[in-house]
Amino acid sequence: MSPPAPAVSVVIATHDRRCWLAEAVASVQAQKGVAWELVVVDDASKDGTAEWLAAQAGPLFQVCRLASPSERSVARNTGLARARGRWVMFLDDDDRLRPDALHTLVSAAEFHRSVGSAVGNRCHDFGPGDARNYNEDHATKPCVRSIWPELVFGWSAVSGQNLFRTDIVRAVGGYNPKLILCEDRELWLKIACRAPTAIAPQVTLEYRQHPGQQRPADILEIRERIFAEFAAQLPSTQQSRCAKLRISSRAWLAAEAAFQQRERVGATRHTWRAITAAPGMLFSPLVGAQRRAWAARILRRFLLGWR
Repeated sequence: MSPPAPAVSVVIATHDRRCWLAEAVASVQAQKGVAWELVVVDDASKDGTAEWLAAQAGPLFQVCRLASPSERSVARNTGLARARGRWVMFLDDDDRLRPDALHTLVSAAEFHRSVGSAVGNRCHDFGPGDARNYNEDHATKPCVRSIWPELVFGWSAVSGQNLFRTDIVRAVGGYNPKLILCEDRELWLKIACRAPTAIAPQVTLEYRQHPGQQRPADILEIRERIFAEFAAQLPSTQQSRCAKLRISSRAWLAAEAAFQQRERVGATRHTWRAITAAPGMLFSPLVGAQRRAWAARILRRFLLGWR
């Protein structure tokens, strides 16, 4: 007799990161307060991962090995096909969950039956010194909202912060197998259009930063293509809103660059353009506080002079 379906399926796609994978797996096994299962997809690792995983498999620990390297989207979709939980999380193999992460996210999601996803905060730079650097672009109080405008604006959350309703992920086709980079942003946009998101202020993920993480020179162009393809599928009124959000996002970046160069006129002009293009972002629980503080800082410098 098979065990009852868990509330959450955690899918980890991995490739040649056995040491870090062990930490990610242990962080899932430490979860309390919610029924979970773990599905690890080994993307043709050659560092002993397969042998290590063979010794770990059990009723709540499924293992699947791909015969040849297929990249993250294919590996995650393979895990998605095996997921039995109402909710699914795609945890990167080099990150760790906080012990109460799944309970926090499931509680936030189940409290609001209409939501299709839940997201918690993350901290960076954990390691020997255990220094904590929390993500500032996040809500400080629990809330539920449609977050696709913030996603188009440029806000995002890495995979292990997010809990998605499994049926919605399957309905949108899972990850795009043609994308190796920014595949998580594209999936987020598809899901965020289907249902609102429950936002939990608690830190649920420890996000590892290391030299192995690489960003190609054209990462911004890839993101712009994804935003453009997303906008093209929206009604014309929403397409206009998408365009203004992207104008605002680029203007904020230009304002920050001008500020660093001590160009107070340029910084102020770009800030004004950013605010007028998408004033709603100043009141967003995800990005508003940081943008308001930045605008106030530039205005203060403009009025008092650069010192």
